[in-house]
Parts: sequence; structure tokens; C-alpha cells
Amino acid sequence: ILTDKDEFLSLQDAIEEGFSPASIITKGKYASNKGSVQFKFPKPISFGSIIFVILDWLYLYVTPSNMNMYILEDKLIVNIKPSTIPINAVDNQEEINCLTKHINEGSINIREDKIILRSNFDSIKFYLKKDEKQLLKQIASEHGLTLEQLCENMIREKLHQYHS
Repeated sequence: ILTDKDEFLSLQDAIEEGFSPASIITKGKYASNKGSVQFKFPKPISFGSIIFVILDWLYLYVTPSNMNMYILEDKLIVNIKPSTIPINAVDNQEEINCLTKHINEGSINIREDKIILRSNFDSIKFYLKKDEKQLLKQIASEHGLTLEQLCENMIREKLHQYHS
């Protein structure tokens, strides 16, 4: 463990010196929502950085099962599944401003008592005749795709055709 005084302590030594976790982080259930929300934060250089407060929120409310992060040069890249963070917007303006400033993909919707983080994906529902669906399944299987992947590819291809 690295302390705010730049000392390295073993977990056992930290416990003996009276350190305790600010909160208990659980693995959490995997969210099956489509897409992700991405933040590109500047790499924090001090323990007092607001980014650590935000990371604590993400670990607590999004959970490690629904996030990943890595360092790329001087940036901390954080990808999360679409989620809701239950915090008071009035009391946390600095954190909200930081999230808003550093969002790279997805969107943020601020409510009085929560922050809603959404991906850029949206669902669409439509109906086909049974034989048409069977044909789509067959084509998907022949191309090693899921039905969803095939439909996405076909719709995107037609969108580009119509839009050009």
C-alpha cells in the first residue's frame, strides 16, 4: 500500500498502524447493457486529486465487474458499463464538472440525487416473418456471426448506402 506520505506498507503493517478501508468494494454482478462509457482523465499526481474520489464512486457503484482502466501516456482511460451513481448533485459539483469535462464516449445525465451514465447505443425493435428470421439465422451461421451482429452489419451497410 502506498500512503499519502509516499511510504510503502504491507497490508498487515497498514492494518497494524490503524489503516482501514474507507469502503468495502465488491466484485458486483456483470451488467449486460450494450456499449460503454469512456472517460479520459489526466493521470492524477497527488492523493488529493478529485479523480480518486470519482474512481471510488465507480468502484462502489459500477463495481469492478463492469469497468476496466489503463494508463496511456499521461491519461487514465476508464471504460464502464452504462450505470447510475447515487450521489447528491448539489454537493458534488466539482466531481460532476470533472466527469463532464473528461467524458470521451457516452453521455452524462445529471439528476438531483444521481448521475446517469449512458452509452451511445440505443435499442431498436422490429418484427419479421418467421421465414425471414430463419433465413437471417442461416446467413449468420454461414458467416460465423450472431443474429445480432448480422443485423447490425446489414443495417449499417444500408444506412451508408441510403445516406451517400
